[in-house]
Amino acid sequence: MEDERGLGAYRVNTIGKPVQKVQILVDAQFCGSLIGPKGSNIIQMKKASGVQSLQVSREQVFGSTMRLVTICSHDSEAI
Repeated sequence: MEDERGLGAYRVNTIGKPVQKVQILVDAQFCGSLIGPKGSNIIQMKKASGVQSLQVSREQVFGSTMRLVTICSHDSEAI
């Protein structure tokens, strides 16, 4: 795994390639469908789009029914 150093919404890994990061809020009731059985939908979306990371937080955002979804990619078109 590449070492990444946080630089706001943009991160740079050790090979100097910028990593773009987008975070969105998704209602928790839809997260099961987003993830899919054993993460199959996440895996499929990563392969189809070319993003490096697509993560759904386990916990809801404090005081809401929303969960944070984080998408990271070297290619802004993938996001």
